Amino acid sequence: MKNSIFLPKSIFGKNLPCDMTKKAKKIRIKYYIIESIFFGVLISVIDIVVLIIKKLIDTITIFKSNILNVIFTCLTTFILSFLISYIFNYVLSERKIKKYHNLIQ
Repeated sequence: MKNSIFLPKSIFGKNLPCDMTKKAKKIRIKYYIIESIFFGVLISVIDIVVLIIKKLIDTITIFKSNILNVIFTCLTTFILSFLISYIFNYVLSERKIKKYHNLIQ
C-alpha cells in the first residue's frame, strides 16, 4: 500500500512515479529540473527587485557596465539557485523512494 507521506510530490501536489525503472526516474528528473528552474527564476526575480530597491549597490562588479553587472549577478543567482534546488530535490526525493521500496519489501 502506498503511503503518500513518503512519496515525493511535485510543487503542484502531483505524486511522482515511485517505480525504480529508468522511465520513472527520467520522469522524476524532469520534474526536479522544472521545479529547479521555477525556483531559480523566482530567486532571480527577487534578486532583481532587491537590486533595484538598493540602487544596484550589491551587484558583482566585473564589468564596467552596470547593466552587464546586474545581468551577471542575476545569472549567477539563477545558476546557484537552480543547482542547489536540483540537488536538494533529487537527494531528498530519491531517498524517500528508497525508503518506500524498503518498506514494501
